[in-house]
Amino acid sequence: MPGMGRQAINTVRAVAYLLQEIELEEVAEKIRDIANTQFNEMANDLREFTEGLKEKVVEELEKGMTALEKKTGELVGAVEKAAQQAGSIGNAPYRDALTRAVSGAPLDANPRLAAKKSIRQRQSLIDLPKESSLRDCANSILVGKFSEAMGKATVQEHKVRSAIKLQNGGILVEMVMDEGAVWLASKANAEAFLRELGELEASFKTRSYNVIAYYVPLNLDTNSEKDKREIKEANRIQVGVLTKIRWIKPPMRRRTDQCFAHIIITFSDAETANRAIVNGLSICHKRVSIAKCRKEPIRCLKCQGWDHVASECMITKEVNVCGTCGARDHWTSKCNQQGVTWCTSCKSDDHTSWDRRCPTFLRKIDELNARDPANDIPFFPARESWTW
Repeated sequence: MPGMGRQAINTVRAVAYLLQEIELEEVAEKIRDIANTQFNEMANDLREFTEGLKEKVVEELEKGMTALEKKTGELVGAVEKAAQQAGSIGNAPYRDALTRAVSGAPLDANPRLAAKKSIRQRQSLIDLPKESSLRDCANSILVGKFSEAMGKATVQEHKVRSAIKLQNGGILVEMVMDEGAVWLASKANAEAFLRELGELEASFKTRSYNVIAYYVPLNLDTNSEKDKREIKEANRIQVGVLTKIRWIKPPMRRRTDQCFAHIIITFSDAETANRAIVNGLSICHKRVSIAKCRKEPIRCLKCQGWDHVASECMITKEVNVCGTCGARDHWTSKCNQQGVTWCTSCKSDDHTSWDRRCPTFLRKIDELNARDPANDIPFFPARESWTW
């Protein structure tokens, strides 16, 4: 700066520096104001966006719930309509099978098996004394008498569907509804029913579940309460569930060197029987295998025919067909024909009538299993799905 002294120059410079600092502070203040304004605007925008998004989500959820409730109502209506249509078809076995599948049986269970299980749950067995007049009544008369007694024993409308006389003198009663069977299962209700029926000496029997125990030691006494109690305690079987034990083959027919034999054990509970089949049983300190007792075709020991017993056989009294050689002049147990075989059913000499590989016998088993699907499975159908 020409013409100015150093002191003046320094003064001017100092003033310039001061002005520069003032200008920077003003700029910074303006920047802060602008930043705060922008931040506040962004925060407000974000808040408004969030609130709008929340309202939209709630609105969409409400719409979804409304649609879901509508669809659920339509589905319930369709199910009720289908149930009414199924109920109008009468006593359809397949409908009953579906009903049991929902209430107890697995969805993939054999429909006929499930239907049969449902029927059995509605059945009760009445054991009549020998002098009972009901033994001489026709089945239709029994239904009328039972219905009348049921009406007197309870105010509830439990109806009897059928009453069938059995060969042993018992009567198999089936109720229309499961509720009727449940009512009749009560001891007090059963006694009231028998009292109104006029059969105080009669009694209700529980259903039996038979299993085979293989290779049981011969020191077991099937008539001994002590041995039965030991079996119950060793296998944790509840009181009253194991009802009977018997040898399959009579003791007098055993070999002299025989050490083991098979027995049939009767349970009153399907679940206990199934547990024995799975785990086996400890009998006389020996672990034995257990299998379900399956029904087999009935073969007449007099004529070697099927589906009847010797006492009901219509063949001539003097004729007794041998199951081994096929001769018609002696019983199978009296046969002394060595090496001679004849099957009366197959008309073949390559096996005996009692051979378990007999084609006729195997065909009869298939027919029996077709009529009773439960006979062809290893367990007794119960609450567990694996038993089906």
